[in-house]
Amino acid sequence: MNHMLMRNNPANDDGMTPIVIPGVEVEMPALVDCGFPPYKDGAMVDYISTTFSAEANYLCVKGYSSLGTGKAVCLSSGTWSETDLVCSVSSHSSWQQVVRTTASTTPIHQRYDLKDRISKTCKPEVRVKADFSSWSRAAYISLYGVKKITKIWGMTVRGLTKLSWDSFQTSPQREYELFLSAGKSTYMFMNDSGNETISTMHLNITWFVKNDQCISTSHSSDTGSVLTSMSEGEFDPFFDTYQVDDHNNTVCGQRSADVSHDGRLAFYPSPYWFIRKDCSSGRQHVLRWRLTGEFMNTEPRYCTMSWCPDTCWHHVFDTKASPTNKDKHIRHLFRGVQYGHNIMLKVAHVIAKAREVILFDGHVTIGVKEFWLPADKDAFSSGSLQAWMIASTNGRVVQCIHFPESPRVKEIKEEEKHSTWFLDSRQWDKVLTIAGTGTVLSGSKSTLLSKINEGRSLRVGVLLTNEMYKALEVDSVDVSRNGQIAVNIIHNVDMVLRQGDNLGFSDTCRMVSSIITTEGSYKMYRYNIGAGGNHSIVTGVTKIEWFIEL
Repeated sequence: MNHMLMRNNPANDDGMTPIVIPGVEVEMPALVDCGFPPYKDGAMVDYISTTFSAEANYLCVKGYSSLGTGKAVCLSSGTWSETDLVCSVSSHSSWQQVVRTTASTTPIHQRYDLKDRISKTCKPEVRVKADFSSWSRAAYISLYGVKKITKIWGMTVRGLTKLSWDSFQTSPQREYELFLSAGKSTYMFMNDSGNETISTMHLNITWFVKNDQCISTSHSSDTGSVLTSMSEGEFDPFFDTYQVDDHNNTVCGQRSADVSHDGRLAFYPSPYWFIRKDCSSGRQHVLRWRLTGEFMNTEPRYCTMSWCPDTCWHHVFDTKASPTNKDKHIRHLFRGVQYGHNIMLKVAHVIAKAREVILFDGHVTIGVKEFWLPADKDAFSSGSLQAWMIASTNGRVVQCIHFPESPRVKEIKEEEKHSTWFLDSRQWDKVLTIAGTGTVLSGSKSTLLSKINEGRSLRVGVLLTNEMYKALEVDSVDVSRNGQIAVNIIHNVDMVLRQGDNLGFSDTCRMVSSIITTEGSYKMYRYNIGAGGNHSIVTGVTKIEWFIEL
């Protein structure tokens, strides 16, 4: 019997064309699929298919210079060929120790040097390292200034009082720190009833100023230029959140709560805290509240908004993208966070940097720093409200609106909103990985400690046994006398896992402060202002990663 020989089109891996004989079953080779192209830090990858002979093209993101072609091919082995593309950071940052003040003396030329660095640079970041009797602390300065030429002061963000270097007090109070270049530090502790205790001590204090080559020297203040910068991911790091009005006529930047102090650089006996909103319209608004929740006043001012664009962010994803692009871009966000990078989000009127990033169930969810409403107007009022917001790459945006300094929630609302996602383009180095037991898996504690002593920026990533990964912004770092390290994460929104594996708020929109140590402990204090809180220890920690910005 004659058999007709028929050839199909696809070729075998060896280039031969298979012969198909009617009536005879022939085992066809399995389809080769290389899976997602490997992540390359500093680059985004574009591809249409992941099967045999498909091509992937890598391109260095903004903030990195490129060398090589960036092409990779899916091989018959089911792996991607190596790309020769090299992405190198274009703009490095460094922390420079400027002043070493002591309880007895501070050289006057060092004070002048510190004053020049913070007054002639476009809103630089400042840190201090203070030595206490039982531990030392490296803290981020949220607000600073110069008084009478040589008196430099800096204030930390609000914290909670600690029992030791690695644990909160049983009933923690709010804590505010004010550092002076004369080697003097003033501490104020306040309970929920508004009763404050103020104490002063003399310390050895080291001051660091960041030489950030990512910050542009441009001081443009017109709305058009600011909007153009923001559309390219160039946000001013001085502000915690930004608001754009409905008609794109005004851009405003908000700063979170700072505590009042007088011209003698000490806290007021009956202190209040204030929020600033600077707008491209030339108006600045200051909202003042008592720490007990009592509204004081609003003060409109007129000033020129100075805008210092940060050029080290790149656009990655928006929720209106096609399904094909969506998966690859979410994956890029995933891997970027796992390499230490942070996220900036634009949703509706609000733009903000993530305080906490959670990778879970194939999506990225972030919580942003607390901000004040209304977000789409340039003015505050006595009826202004505080708000937390979380957003996910699945399009969910959840907002909790509550009354100032109070556990009373006005509204929790969930919506589907268009959001745009940016990723930090700086280079972060994972210097230490430990198991939940504290066992060192890679890197070294001594390397981490040396970088902290240089004033470096620090981020922490925690992997839990349920495969949830948390990446956290660090506010301050405490070092024990035996060299163990504890990072302090101050008042994030308390995100809880809800039905359908979605993250949302607790019914009371609790805040949470955390302490994570190189011994493997992860302690939390969940609380509502005026309603107390509770302590807990996070269990099921698989590993903790420590990243230092290079």
